[in-house]
Amino acid sequence: LALLVAAVLVLLILEAINTAVEKFVDLVEPKLNHLAAQVKDLMAAAVTLAAINAAAIALLVILPALAALPLARR
Repeated sequence: LALLVAAVLVLLILEAINTAVEKFVDLVEPKLNHLAAQVKDLMAAAVTLAAINAAAIALLVILPALAALPLARR
């Protein structure tokens, strides 16, 4: 459970950093720029990977607990 909390915290921190980087890039380069777009895309990719990581950890934590539950009888 602690690992899941840590993964979600990393996700939230990366999302905050992503927002800050996007605002900074917009401030420094208000016009469309290929390199600025790449920076934004890379930050978005980092957030996406952190989200996938948190989801995978959630499954690893939750699935064994669900598997241990007795099935409802019909």
